[in-house]
Amino acid sequence: MRNVIDRFLLVLFLALLVLLFVDDASATCSSPISRTNNAANSVLTSSKYNTDINTVYNHANDLDGDCITAGTIPDTALDTTNLGPQFNAIHQGFKCSRSDASTIGISKGWITVNGNNITTSSSTSIQFGCTGCSAEATATAYYVALKTGTVEDPVITTTAPDDNGYQGTSKYLCKFYNDGDGDIASGSIGQWVVNAFSPVTSHIRVVGYNGYGSTNTKIVRYDDLHSITSDDFTFTQSAGNGDSITINTSGYYQVTHNVDASASNAYGTSVNSSELTTNIQSILRENIVTYHSNTGGSGTNMAAVHYFHAGDVIRGHHAGSAATDQTFLEITRLH
Repeated sequence: MRNVIDRFLLVLFLALLVLLFVDDASATCSSPISRTNNAANSVLTSSKYNTDINTVYNHANDLDGDCITAGTIPDTALDTTNLGPQFNAIHQGFKCSRSDASTIGISKGWITVNGNNITTSSSTSIQFGCTGCSAEATATAYYVALKTGTVEDPVITTTAPDDNGYQGTSKYLCKFYNDGDGDIASGSIGQWVVNAFSPVTSHIRVVGYNGYGSTNTKIVRYDDLHSITSDDFTFTQSAGNGDSITINTSGYYQVTHNVDASASNAYGTSVNSSELTTNIQSILRENIVTYHSNTGGSGTNMAAVHYFHAGDVIRGHHAGSAATDQTFLEITRLH
């Protein structure tokens, strides 16, 4: 019997020694093992011996990663420092699309948002008027973001994200533009990719001749803002100053200006000109973007590629002669 007790104690000691060199998580696990001490001079039964030794072996095996039961590690047990990018950066699917003039469709996908894993098996959509969404306004850029949580919870907001695609605990999916008619502009949706929104069609078109400004007598007034697809532009109409388009984002742009003239004269566009009562052919050359001198009764289409800085102001700038409703000014961002 003495030899049996000695062997048992030796095995138990060795097992406990192994546990000392295993990750000390055993001391903080949710179900630590324990045993009842044997009383002095008590008879050690095989049942007690097997129970104690099996408990030690089973617990030691459970500490091996290969032996961990599937699905038993909670999120709180994972190393959030090393796994930080996975918890906050994974984005697969959740593509935004224009369902109609007031609805953004969101595809199915899987994503991590502020440490939470979200997986969807079907598409969804979001409209203005949703809970927590920004109010709808015309000629305004909007974003679609997923609020923090364990389920898909989209929101429409005018607040832009930071360089990581977050604002607070909300992760951004896409950007779109609500045009001058209060409709989601076709071609205006940019998906969030790595650290920026993918390029969108950035375009503005103003149409129809409506005379000249009463103060700035050589600056064209247009009938209507036909279309605008991004916040790269601001269109301003003024009876006194004439109409203007302000560039909000520096880059290369193509300017197209069409004039159907009723008289022979000079027509074109200017940028940052201060000579707003002077015929375009007589203003500083560096302020001319497009220019043409044409014959009355003929249409003229002018185009130029130009690098504009944010804050530059572009105007239809003529010699003051009348034109027709076939007049338009169109600007497209190239890069």
